[in-house]
Amino acid sequence: MYKPLGWVLVLIFTNFRTNSFNLLALIIGIIFCASMCLLLYWHPFIKNSGLSKNKIIFLLGLKVAAALVFSFIVKDSNIAGDYTFNNKIGLQEYQILKNNTPLFFTDFGQHNNESLGELFSAEKSFWDDVAGNILVKFLAILNIFTQGNFYLNSILFSLLGFLASVALYRTAMLHQYSECAALICSFLIISCVGFTAAIHKDSMVFFALALSIFHFCSYLGTKRIFSLVFFILFVSLLFCMRNYVVICFLPAALAYWLSKKLKPAKAFAFVYASLILLVIIIQIVSPQKNLSTTLALRQSQYLALEPGGSYVGVTPLEPTLYSVFANLPEALIHVVISPLQLSSKKPVHIFWSMEIVFYWLIVVAGILIFYLKKQKMEARLGLFYLSLAITALIIIGLIVPNAGAIIRYRVIFFPLLLLPFVQQLNIYINNKNI
Repeated sequence: MYKPLGWVLVLIFTNFRTNSFNLLALIIGIIFCASMCLLLYWHPFIKNSGLSKNKIIFLLGLKVAAALVFSFIVKDSNIAGDYTFNNKIGLQEYQILKNNTPLFFTDFGQHNNESLGELFSAEKSFWDDVAGNILVKFLAILNIFTQGNFYLNSILFSLLGFLASVALYRTAMLHQYSECAALICSFLIISCVGFTAAIHKDSMVFFALALSIFHFCSYLGTKRIFSLVFFILFVSLLFCMRNYVVICFLPAALAYWLSKKLKPAKAFAFVYASLILLVIIIQIVSPQKNLSTTLALRQSQYLALEPGGSYVGVTPLEPTLYSVFANLPEALIHVVISPLQLSSKKPVHIFWSMEIVFYWLIVVAGILIFYLKKQKMEARLGLFYLSLAITALIIIGLIVPNAGAIIRYRVIFFPLLLLPFVQQLNIYINNKNI
């Protein structure tokens, strides 16, 4: 029973040894990671989730295991990409923290630019820099204890993903979803488990998004100022890490709030019809700065990058709403089927292809059951999740020309997108005693 633990220690020790770190640093790092896991296990946020102790231990262990497996796969491979790079920059930032502490706390987001720049630009902008700076400064603080160990840092990042999953689980249970559907969608979406257990912005975005959702719903239900303060903090972090997600979040949240006074379908239809009208008005009033120009700018910045091995291409956007709507079918195809459109025979692409087919089969089955069996559905949270996820996926499909990047950006929205459909399947299976 101790063999898995032995392999974990071998992996971690090897990383320290090859980088000439001493045994004391190794022991401190392991103790710190173990302490963080225990702190989560005992924390009221986890204990009040309704999950049993055995389930918490299993799910936390699963997340940590995913971090170690993912790290082992990417560390010395050609797909390591941003993960090892982020860890390396985090170690450099740790040296600044140790040797020039005032600089660490004052140099924040001015590496590629001399001004704030465009809010939604992906280059030469404070808003692009600030996300990377939050990431590496967080890593620098972790490196006080881990000394830059790739595996230990991955474990600590996986704890952010675990907290996010608990937040989504609690939100689903708050809205009377079944425990089975809540568990599956919050903790067991395979690609989401992996990508949110890695040293990358995706883990922090998932963390900020899930906690924003939880505290927003909690505040509307309880009116506790504590929840409002935490909502503001987490949605601010989300904006810094990936601002377009907040743009998708806000109208969905407004519709969710209105659905307490109106029927959910009417509330969401009203908000999104008003949003479309507002977009058209802004396009007419401000031809130089609007939704279409922003999307065209972001897409052009992606297209200017070196094409990756999973390049699928996108039709270049013009700064007009006509171009955006004309590109929607292509965008939806890319975001729905990636990486099925690739001819690659890489095992990882085959796996992701099988996974996406399985998830869309769940969506189709859930829709058919809903319409044919007339099963009741919790509409408020379901529509909130669907509208947020769909608008985010459309943006991803419009601007991202690589299947690999689409997969990575897409995974954090699967728990939201799949929950209503998994719930329908779960109710149907229980009613049929399958």
